[in-house]
Amino acid sequence: MSVMFLFFVFLHASYLIGCDNELAKLHTSHPEACDKVGGVIIMHIDDLRKFALLWLHKTEEVRADRAHYARNVTGDIYESGWISEMYGYSFGAAEVFCFSILIGCQSYSTDHFI
Repeated sequence: MSVMFLFFVFLHASYLIGCDNELAKLHTSHPEACDKVGGVIIMHIDDLRKFALLWLHKTEEVRADRAHYARNVTGDIYESGWISEMYGYSFGAAEVFCFSILIGCQSYSTDHFI
């Protein structure tokens, strides 16, 4: 098992429903370790350097998975992959059991988009 000891601080992103469904199962071997995080990011540059390539790889993987862009799978109100980098972080971190410290709450209502 690979574990990275990194210190990342994020806001909670409740709309990342893909951490709780088949999207996580497709893109990480440890879906139970997926954190719903995004928005403000606080990390040391050395930690970012260790994690950046995995984050990029997972982002590209999710962005290429157009079959799962639906709002009921990703929480993406535009169904266009615009939050792929948030999933890239969450799935990459789950792969190496890098847990994020959550501060505050970033929660959006999308009712006005319907």
